Amino acid sequence: MGRILQIQVRAWTYDEDEVSVAWPLLTGLVWPQNSDWPIPSSKHGVMDLVQALPDAIEFGNWTNNGADNGAATWPKEIKTDIALKVQEISITKKKIENALADWQPVEANRLSDQLEDQLTALEHTLVNSK
Repeated sequence: MGRILQIQVRAWTYDEDEVSVAWPLLTGLVWPQNSDWPIPSSKHGVMDLVQALPDAIEFGNWTNNGADNGAATWPKEIKTDIALKVQEISITKKKIENALADWQPVEANRLSDQLEDQLTALEHTLVNSK
């Protein structure tokens, strides 16, 4: 690494539209359509989704009161199971960040596949619990 020029190994989402296509329930939970923040039309990457999931699980709308406010809702009974899965996803995100910091792009790539699989499994859990 130069004194002025930095070389980085990093992860980013190439097509942020794919995040909501791949995981519509998770993105609905994290970024409901009626939310004032972030702006609903703004885009978010995979790592943004993973970073926001713990707060969505902790503070999100978990009861379906029949109102269609654009927010994804699920029964409270599954909150604990989902929270554990989100914790595992957060650990994988941290492992990716550590691999990148240690200049291990092959390991980071392997972990990115694992992360996407974990998100897909969580999405399926939500689909099956509605």
